[in-house]
Formats: sequence, C-alpha cells, structure tokens
Amino acid sequence: MIDKFSISLDGESMGTIIQRTHSLSPSALHRCAFGLLGASVRDKKHRILALEDEQSLSMDPEQCAKARQDLTNPRSRLTCELEWLPGVSPLRATNFCDLTKNDLEKFFKLASTERGLVRANLVAAGLELLSENNSNHFWTEQICALLKATDEIDAGLLMSVINEDRQLADFPLIQSIESVESELAARLRNYKNAIRDSLDRLGTNQMLKIVHDVVDFATASGESRGPALLDDLIDVYSLNAQSFLEKEAENLGKLVDAAKSVGSQTSTLKALLDDLEKVVANWTEVAKPIQLSMKSRGLEHDLSGRVGYQIRGLVIKLANESDDIESAQRVTQMLGRYFSQFPELAERVSDDLVALEDIAQRKLTDKLLVPIRELCIEATKSADSYPLQADVQGKKIVASAPGLLKIAEENGVSHEGIQVVKDEVAQAICSCAIDFGNQTSKWHACLALLESASNFATGADAVERVQKNLEFVRRNVRLYGNLEPITTAPSLYTLNGCGVALYGNSDRDTETGSYMATYYFVLLFVPIFPICRYRVKPTGEGGYRFLGKGKLRTFDKWHLAISIVVILIMFLQD
Repeated sequence: MIDKFSISLDGESMGTIIQRTHSLSPSALHRCAFGLLGASVRDKKHRILALEDEQSLSMDPEQCAKARQDLTNPRSRLTCELEWLPGVSPLRATNFCDLTKNDLEKFFKLASTERGLVRANLVAAGLELLSENNSNHFWTEQICALLKATDEIDAGLLMSVINEDRQLADFPLIQSIESVESELAARLRNYKNAIRDSLDRLGTNQMLKIVHDVVDFATASGESRGPALLDDLIDVYSLNAQSFLEKEAENLGKLVDAAKSVGSQTSTLKALLDDLEKVVANWTEVAKPIQLSMKSRGLEHDLSGRVGYQIRGLVIKLANESDDIESAQRVTQMLGRYFSQFPELAERVSDDLVALEDIAQRKLTDKLLVPIRELCIEATKSADSYPLQADVQGKKIVASAPGLLKIAEENGVSHEGIQVVKDEVAQAICSCAIDFGNQTSKWHACLALLESASNFATGADAVERVQKNLEFVRRNVRLYGNLEPITTAPSLYTLNGCGVALYGNSDRDTETGSYMATYYFVLLFVPIFPICRYRVKPTGEGGYRFLGKGKLRTFDKWHLAISIVVILIMFLQD
C-alpha cells in the first residue's frame, strides 16, 4: 500500500459543507498563540499580559504563559504572526475564529476573498475541520486554493504588513527580510503537512482521485507549471508510492511476457489482456499525478516511460509476429488512454493506431474480396485447361462479379479496394476471351466477353490491355467474323484445265494483305461451279495461306444456278 496522500476533481457541486464531528481542537487558528489568548496583532504588551491572566482561569496556565512569551518576544513573535492573520482587523480575525465553530460554509466563502498568507492560513485551518464526506470537488477546490495562495505570498510585502501591525502594538520592527523568508520556509512545510494530514483521513480511492484532480487542475493537465508547494507535495507522494509502483511494474512485465508467449486470438490471451488492463488502470491511478507533475516541469516519470514502452513491445509482437491486429489495437488503445503524458511514446502510439487501422482495413478488404478473387482464379485456370469452354468461364465471371462487388462495397471496402479488384475481374475475363478466341476463332463471342471486361476495367494497365485486345478482336470480327475455321487448306489442282482453282479478290484488307477469293470447279480453266469462298493471303510463287472459309455470295449463287441450267439444257438438247 502507498501512503494515503492525494488530490482530485470530479465536477461535483459543493453542496452543504460537512464539519468533522471529532477533531483535536476547533482549528489551527485557536491553537496559535494569538488565537489561544484571544489577542490581536495590534495589542500592546500590557494587553497581552492581561489576556494571559484572564485565559489562565479557564485554560492550561503553562500554555497561556508560553503563548504570552511567544507574543512578547520579538523573535518568537514572528513565527506566531505568520501562523495568524497579519493585516486583518481584530474584529474580522475574531469573526473567522467564531465561524470555524458554527458556520464552516461561510468561513470558506469569506476565506476566498483573502489572498496570500492570510488565505493560506485560513484554508489550512479549515482543512482540519472538513469531514471526509464532503465532495471530492470541494476538497480539490480548497487544496488548490491553498496551493495558489502560497504562490501569492511576497516576503517583502508581508514584512511591510507585519511591521505596520507591530508599529501599532509598540513592538520592534523587523529589520531583515531574510528572517521573514526563513520563517516562511517553515510555514510552507506546515502547509504541506496540513494537506497530507487532511488527506490521510480519506479512504485510499478517494485520496487518489483528489490527488489526481488537484494536479490536473493546478497544472492544466500538465501543460503549465503548478505552484511550488505542489511540486514538493508530489515529490513526497512519489517517494511514498515508489514501492507500490515498482512492484506493480514487475507484475505488468510478467503479464506482458505471458501475453507474448501465448497464441493469438485465444481465450488465454484475452484473459491476460483483461488482467493487463486492470493492472494498468490501477497502476496509472497511482502514477498519473506523478506523470502530470513531471510533465508540467518539463520532465518525464522514468518508471512510467519504461512500463509504457514495455507494453508497446507487446503491440509489436502481436501485430508483426502473431498477425493479431485486433488484440494489438486493443493494447494500443490502452496505451493511448493511460500513457498520454509522454510525448514521444504518445506520438508512436498515435502512429501505431493509424498503421493498425490500415492493416485491419486491408485484412477486412482482403476477406470480403476473397470470393471475387477465387472466382477469377478458378475461371482462368479452367480456361487455360479447357480453352474450348473458356467463354463459359468468362460468362460466369461476368454474371457473378457484380453481386460480389456490391456486397464488398456495402460492407466497407474502400473505393480504392473496389477499383483494384474490378481490374482483376477485367483481366480474368480478358484472359478467358483470349483463350477462347485463339482456340476457336469465334470472334463474335470473344468480342462480347471483352466488351464486358471493359465495363470492369478502371486502372490504366487493365484498360490498356482490354482495349488492345478489343482492337485486335474487332479487326478479326471484321475480317473473319463470318468465316468458318479450317484445319487444312483445300486442294488447288487441275489436270488439262480441269479441277479446282481460286478466282477473284474482293474484300481486300490492306493491313494483312488478305482478300476473299471464290473456290471454283473449272473446266478448261473456265470457272463452272462456285463451291465456296476463302479468305486467303498470297504467299508468293502462286501459293496461298488460307485464313477461313466463307459462304457464297448472291452473285456466286446465281453463277451456280446458271451453270446448272446451262448444263441441263445441254443434256436435254442431246
């Protein structure tokens, strides 16, 4: 356990101020020599002697004698003056003492109108009287008021005020400011003890809450330097908390090591991370006031920094080695909540969160796009193995891809991710079209697939590939779209002018040098019966390369009919 010493701010309303039912004395004001005798800072020596005699009748004579001695001795009087309310009128000082007994709420309200040493003495006295049942907000408000008041104390101004009172009381004036500064140092130690003693009456959880809130408020969440007394308080707090923090840091290290050693996304890991978060939360509740105080001084709490980087090591292990992005994100968010006071670590944690979010998004994207990619891979493999059926595989992609893409888009896949996979779909359809066209020369079916592919392609590479193949296939459709593929060239043989031969050269294509020629049965080299047409490309020396077989033209059909009629007439005449 750590010593019960704390500070906090929870936004509660002040409500009714509850006074302690049991305290050692009404307040520190009444234990001071002035309060004990009922004297004022302006009372002369004879008045103090009379007050001693009067109070000795109802109080401890030794206490009264010591109080009188302290007030009448110029050296010891300074200590009493700093414990009292210098510069405050006797009537107002008496009123403050009375209010501590019967109206603590009004006491604190009037104390808030004072400044410097007077307010510090009033609040310090009031803290002794506060019940632990008062709101955390009110505790925090008063402790911060005391801290602020100590920063407002000016030794030179204070010496002037005390000398004014002494002049009225016929006591020797203070000649050296060093004596005031020396007594002030002792007084600041008393304030520190007053805060600690008051907070020690609180439960540990309430104390920790108040300590955190006081430091958070007094330093603007660590962004500005707090009162000097706050630094002293937190240094003592840090010393008392050191043993607890070091022990818990060891426990955190053991949990981190255990989490690194188990498999990712297991119930064991989840349980370890649950325990880790609980320990970190408890550890930070104690360490946070130290972290804020150190930050306000331009420093860092070394132990907190080491713990933070140790936990970040778990993030790296989970993300890079275990590929457990979800758990890595959880630990990173934990770091962001509990270690935001460390600029370098906080910057790395922020970068980690962005990187992990990107990875998580990519994993989600990959998962949603798996069905589309599997469809494309399966179709292209099948097309490679069975090119005669490649058009069926291409049509399968064209029919299924839009629905799968819609599902992916509706489930959060980014526009960029959709564009990438659409290009993959276009490439797959294009591959099927190429396999089918090369194998069958059925260019119309091939063209339909490529036109579908162009509807998916978005990236420059995919668009370029589809367009190049479209240009090629469109040319083939134009040249060979109505031709039947042939496996062997027809015979071109004549004997004594009788046989088969090619005549004509219509539909010439300048790019390939091919043209359509009619395949005739010839008699004495005269074309008698047109049999069919071929697209051919001369190869030189009277040879041809046959590119495909076409149907007879209307002219050829008339030619055939006329030839048959002529031959029939000749037979009939005979």
